Amino acid sequence: MKVIFPVFRSWRLRLKTIQFEWATFQIIRRTHASLSRQAGIDPKLVADQLGQGLGVNLDVYTVAALDKRQDAVEVLESPLARRGSD
Repeated sequence: MKVIFPVFRSWRLRLKTIQFEWATFQIIRRTHASLSRQAGIDPKLVADQLGQGLGVNLDVYTVAALDKRQDAVEVLESPLARRGSD
């Protein structure tokens, strides 16, 4: 039997009122970690806020922003593009 604590019940009702009933606690934790990283907040501080170790925060909860991923691909591709034009 799944036990729902009153705090979580209240939390779920508030999410439902703003049409975020699909969001789980895990999704909100991951979103907090990712947005904090984008904002440049110290990863150790975020890990402490989430009650995790730094490695867990960076490896599991934080997702790199799409624009940062694209920048990394472009940096890695640029030497290959120059080599192909020689």
